[in-house]
Formats: sequence, structure tokens, C-alpha cells
Amino acid sequence: MKKLKLLVFFFSFILLPNVIYAGCTKDEINYFKRIEDKYRVTYEFNKASMNYDVYLYTYENDLYAFNLSDYQDKINAIYEEDDYVVIQLTNIEPGTMTITIIGATDTCDSTLKKYDINLAPYNYYSEDPLCEGIEEFYLCQTTYDKEIDYDTFVSRVETYKKNRVTTTVKANNKYFDKNIIIEFIQENIFEIIVGTIFTIVIIITIILTAKSIKKRRRLE
Repeated sequence: MKKLKLLVFFFSFILLPNVIYAGCTKDEINYFKRIEDKYRVTYEFNKASMNYDVYLYTYENDLYAFNLSDYQDKINAIYEEDDYVVIQLTNIEPGTMTITIIGATDTCDSTLKKYDINLAPYNYYSEDPLCEGIEEFYLCQTTYDKEIDYDTFVSRVETYKKNRVTTTVKANNKYFDKNIIIEFIQENIFEIIVGTIFTIVIIITIILTAKSIKKRRRLE
């Protein structure tokens, strides 16, 4: 019931952006600071639209809200997820997107938090055959926020592949050396134990013999 009430509140707030409120009091601002981590913004690139889907996670209360007056035509859905009310915005173009949280009562309309979100444009180099097998490389990911020419892209990909091969070879050599030692011990465990015991016996014998000789010399 509370969440239903909250959904109605959001629709009312979105459709009536010109309502006049007042600045938030110190107590209202401090209370928001205690619960501000309950609000969050996530986003993901949508290859179908070549734009972004943005998700606003809202804590269940009717004191504060995301100001969506600039994004009313982008609202695709409002739904519940766990303890949150989620507002989904779709078809958000790459670039810097600013989202604010404001007070939403008749005594509080101050801007309490601001999100400046950098939505990187689609990276067409991610479709290049050179990216096959190295999709984790930053120049091969779906989005990238800097412009580079193709020659630079090729050079950086080749450098990445070369460094990755070198790192892999070193790791494999380290693993190989370690395995050789382990296999040698496993295959020669009996001889190693016998040799160790024999060595210990010889050392003890030498020590006892040396002590015995010293004792004899003292008696003489």
C-alpha cells in the first residue's frame, strides 16, 4: 500500500512540476543526508536504440524525489524492485546527463543532491575483427568516451595483445616451474625421505663423535 501511494506521488510530482514550495530546513537537509545512500542511479547502453537506459532507484518515502521535469518524455516505466521504486528512463542520448534530487513537500524544494553522469558514445571499434578475443580491452568495449583514429586503435590493440601474451607466458612458466618441483617431490618422495634421514643420522654421528673426542682430550 505504501509503495502504491509512492507511485501515485511520483506521477503527481512529474506531472505538476510548477508547484511552488519552500527551501528545505536544516533538519530536512540533515535527514536527507542520513538516507541519501538509499538513492542511486545506474545506466546501461541499449544497442537496439543506440542510446542509454537509465534507472533511478528511489527510497520509499514521499519527502524527497528525483526531479524529472526535463525527462518526462523519457519515462518508460515505474515499478517496484526489492525495497525500491525504480523509475526507468529510455532513449537517453550519449553525453552528460544531470539528475537532481529535491525536496518534495510543501516546506522543502531545495536541490539536495546532484548526479552528473557521463554517458559515453557507442564505440564502433568494438565491432572490428581485431577485438575478437580481447573484448575486455577498453578500446574494444561497447562504449568509449574519447576519439581516436584507426591507426592509433590498431597500434594500441597490438600493444595490448603483445603485453597479454608476455604476461601469459611468464605466468605459465612460473606455473610450469612450480609443477616440475611438485612432480619431482611426488615421484621421489621415498628417496627424499631416506636421504633426509641418512643425512640427519650422519650429522648427529659427527656431532657425537666430535663431542666424544673433545671429552677424551680433556681427560688426557
